[in-house]
Amino acid sequence: MWPSYETASSIYDKANIALLLGLVIGVIATVLIVWMGNVKEEYLKLNVGTANAIAEKARVDAANANIQAADANERTANIEKHNLELQTTLERERSARLKLEAQIAPRSLATAQREALDKALSSAPKPLTVKLILLGDQEAGMYGEQILSIL
Repeated sequence: MWPSYETASSIYDKANIALLLGLVIGVIATVLIVWMGNVKEEYLKLNVGTANAIAEKARVDAANANIQAADANERTANIEKHNLELQTTLERERSARLKLEAQIAPRSLATAQREALDKALSSAPKPLTVKLILLGDQEAGMYGEQILSIL
């Protein structure tokens, strides 16, 4: 069944109006798409320029950091070399100090020396008389007392 002439005419008019509105909306949307696309492209160019500037600054900072690291490594190597020289000097001085301490160490009788002295004195005639004279030399006095303790 067909609609009446008036209904068909009314639907036709409304469809034409809808089509025109759709075309107008399409044209407006196309204009907005082109316009906003250009705006976005300009912002993109600005952002790319900023990103490139930041990247270049980062490259310069990295180069400076590499130079500083190389300087620090060189200073570390110099300090290690100096430290090795100081350790060598310290070892020489320690060795010299130990020799001096051995030279000025108080005398004392070792166990083997005590036994040998005791054995040698056991055959000596008795009574054995020993005089211990202390003239302010404390080290000699202590050594003498060690010998006397064997008698």
